[in-house]
Amino acid sequence: MYLKEALEDLHHEMHAMTGILPGTCKKQKNLVRFGYVSLEALKDNLLCKKGEKLVGHEFHYWDSEENGDAFLSKKIAGKENNEEPPYLCGYVRDTLAAGFTHLYFPANEMAVENFCKKCREYQEYGKG
Repeated sequence: MYLKEALEDLHHEMHAMTGILPGTCKKQKNLVRFGYVSLEALKDNLLCKKGEKLVGHEFHYWDSEENGDAFLSKKIAGKENNEEPPYLCGYVRDTLAAGFTHLYFPANEMAVENFCKKCREYQEYGKG
């Protein structure tokens, strides 16, 4: 939310944020997108290759009209979770991975390895 253009507070007033990512975050009446999700990469990124999946969970009271398009998020298990359709989410760039989803790294060891590899490459680039 900090990386978005603006954030709505509890009094419905908007505040400028960093503007690194497009869109605003607004307070919702209820908890939104609650539960465990599977994220399928729609393109190669610093965490995984196109088609690979990550596991995470979401639970938040703020939402954005622009949540990114790097992954297709699908709820995992449970009758109540099957009612919500898949949705696009997440931002990935050469040096950024951001989104509402909290990744569960023990289920995504390759993502950790890929991230560390990218950090080492960036470190070497800075020395050159």
